Amino acid sequence: METFHWKVRPDMNGVSEPKVVTVKLGDGYEQRRKARLNNQLSTYSVTIR
Repeated sequence: METFHWKVRPDMNGVSEPKVVTVKLGDGYEQRRKARLNNQLSTYSVTIR
């Protein structure tokens, strides 16, 4: 993971959700499971000063 040293505004928003893999089966059903070992996807919205 890269590190940056820019100053960001304190109103940073973050969303965290699991990354999943979906397999569609022939009878209309679908199966979901966690993707890989590090499956927690975190997304941040920041504003640089």
